[in-house]
Amino acid sequence: MLNEWSCENRVRGRDCAIGYGISLAEPVDLPAGVRFEMLSTGWPVSSRIATFFQEADWWRFASGEVWEENAFKVGVDFEIGPVLYKPGEDKPSAGQTWAGGDWLNNHFDALFETLTLHFGCYVSWNVMWWEFREVVAFGLCRGGLFRSRSDNMHSHGAREVTSDGLAQATQLFVKRMNSRDRRLDVAIGRWVKSQRPYEDLPDQFIDLRTALEALYIGKGQGELGFRMATHGAWHLGEDFTERQKYQKMLREAYNTASSAVHNGEIDKTAKNYQLLSAAQDLCRRGILQCLDDGCIPIWNDLILGKNTN
Repeated sequence: MLNEWSCENRVRGRDCAIGYGISLAEPVDLPAGVRFEMLSTGWPVSSRIATFFQEADWWRFASGEVWEENAFKVGVDFEIGPVLYKPGEDKPSAGQTWAGGDWLNNHFDALFETLTLHFGCYVSWNVMWWEFREVVAFGLCRGGLFRSRSDNMHSHGAREVTSDGLAQATQLFVKRMNSRDRRLDVAIGRWVKSQRPYEDLPDQFIDLRTALEALYIGKGQGELGFRMATHGAWHLGEDFTERQKYQKMLREAYNTASSAVHNGEIDKTAKNYQLLSAAQDLCRRGILQCLDDGCIPIWNDLILGKNTN
């Protein structure tokens, strides 16, 4: 390994996380170096994971602080380097890559957001770490970076998914990473927050409104709700009747969210929950269509018939 590293080869590692929200019948290995597997509770599985943590962190697993029912593990293979450099030279910055391109610390957050987007159900993580099996031979470290968060310590349902579905979700994640459209990142992030099952209804509507604004308003001022609803209806509807229906639905969702902003509350009625779900679905469809196109269009140019090819 030292000889390979001296020839500018890179260290191989795996970024791992424990997540909730989907379930699979058997482990799935994808060509991009991504692996999904369900984790059963108890010592046999968790003791294997413990080898990558310092003792203090391991006791958080043993105490159940970061471990719940229906958990799955996802791992993404990456390379990082250069490993070695000549004494006296400035230490080079280490670049981390995977099969889909650059791999950054926040990309796992984006991966889970993309899983939520693709499957249409909330998929979350609550612990992440790095595995460096190669460097363990040198006694350099037992494990890698350990991160956890508590806002996902809430049990929620798990949707059963297939290997084909996970492959499609991974391809969608690559598309998202290649889009480089900040507005899409905002729209996806806020749409995912609106899906969190433990959020209050007003907060869900406010996050959805922000996602719709990022997706369909763009630059300029004016009557924001009307423009958002019109752009969204034009984008998603196939004919006049469908666009009229979508415009009304999006406008109603936007006005309800505005009421949450100004009044701080929304009546928890079946009608409002249905409106939230329907508007979330339209927003999701719009995001997926923009990801397929590579970016969010300039709506005014598009509506006026400008040739964008």
